[in-house]
Amino acid sequence: MKFAKELEREAVPEWRIKYLNYKQGKKHIKAVGRALARANGTPRGLGQLRTGTFASPAIPRQPFTRENTALNSATIPSVAAVAPPRSIPTP
Repeated sequence: MKFAKELEREAVPEWRIKYLNYKQGKKHIKAVGRALARANGTPRGLGQLRTGTFASPAIPRQPFTRENTALNSATIPSVAAVAPPRSIPTP
């Protein structure tokens, strides 16, 4: 018997609303895979992704510089602007 049918047959009525919809979940997972494939420009999906290790990544990395990142000092507030200085209580 398929798991979904057995789950439906054995479902506790009070808990039915808490059960996961596996069929819908599979659709969401496949949609995410297709979106990743489109974003990576691969024609057949996740099977086409290159893999590597931490020591030798498959995708070459550029050095972290201000020019090749979207972040710069204008978008990152300084610590002093975010949190006021804390005073140390004296005994």
